[in-house]
Amino acid sequence: MNNVSPLLKGKNVILRKPKDSDVNDYLACKQTKELIRMYGGDTRNLKPLTLQDAKRHVEYIKS
Repeated sequence: MNNVSPLLKGKNVILRKPKDSDVNDYLACKQTKELIRMYGGDTRNLKPLTLQDAKRHVEYIKS
């Protein structure tokens, strides 16, 4: 299944489908306990985010 989400633009935000260059941005965000908690994740066994993890995450959202 392909992500067919529309492009949504607001005064201060643009929501769009992921693109390949988002991998590096996602990787740069780091995986902090605060960020994981904000998205409802489990912070007990955090590991450093890898390039492969970032690619997998963006591909998951794109599908």
